[in-house]
Amino acid sequence: MGLNDRQVEALRLMVNEKQIFTNRKYRDVFKVTNKTAATDLNFLVKKGMAQVKGRGRSVEYLAK
Repeated sequence: MGLNDRQVEALRLMVNEKQIFTNRKYRDVFKVTNKTAATDLNFLVKKGMAQVKGRGRSVEYLAK
């Protein structure tokens, strides 16, 4: 599917442990920049593996 290790782990956490990610939480968990977190999370959304809830600064990403 073209996912990197961070994205695979984020999906695992979303599905198995019912975690919801924000950009900030993703950055904290995986020690990445804001841009990397946004790119990774948006890729999951585009591939239909995650969905977006909320708008602006309150956006959350959860497993579909």
